[in-house]
Amino acid sequence: MFKMAFDVDKLTSRINEMSDVMRNNVRPTAQAGAQVFYDEMKLRALTVGKSRQLQAAIYQKFVVETREEALGLSATYHISWRKQKAKATIKGKPNPSAGLPFTTMGYWIEHGYVHRYMTVVAKSGPFKGQWVTLARPEMRGKPKPKSSDSRAVKDAYWMPRPGGSLPVAPKPFLRSTYEAKQNAALDAASQEMNNALMRAYL
Repeated sequence: MFKMAFDVDKLTSRINEMSDVMRNNVRPTAQAGAQVFYDEMKLRALTVGKSRQLQAAIYQKFVVETREEALGLSATYHISWRKQKAKATIKGKPNPSAGLPFTTMGYWIEHGYVHRYMTVVAKSGPFKGQWVTLARPEMRGKPKPKSSDSRAVKDAYWMPRPGGSLPVAPKPFLRSTYEAKQNAALDAASQEMNNALMRAYL
């Protein structure tokens, strides 16, 4: 006959300790994976953008969207590009994002578009350094068309592009980043958690 004593209480205690370590390192683990995507997107943005404006607008941000995230049981990072100029203040307090680079062209670069109207780089104003669409002289100062307005309304407001419309092919930098680096991001996150466990028990 073979007998073996097994201390379940000690095992349970060790499992609880490991759970605490893992819970305390959820955010660093998520950030390690997010960093892989962020670094890759910055590289790809530079190759597809007309300038460094798109690359400079890329950001990563920790966000709390669910109860699990509020409790520290999971963590989410957003990685995208700043799409508009940030307000100087929010609810009367200085906005830390004010003055950071942004671009109005990220979506169009990612998905492609038809270049129908004249565009120039603004030399002054809130969109300085950004590509902006020119209004017809008689329309300047009047309200801009809404995205839901008809083509006829937009054609009557914006200056047509010399030579006619020009289809511009998409240059995906966001989707291609995910496809290229999803496994590397998972590996980085796993390594971060493994390192946390090793620090706790070695």
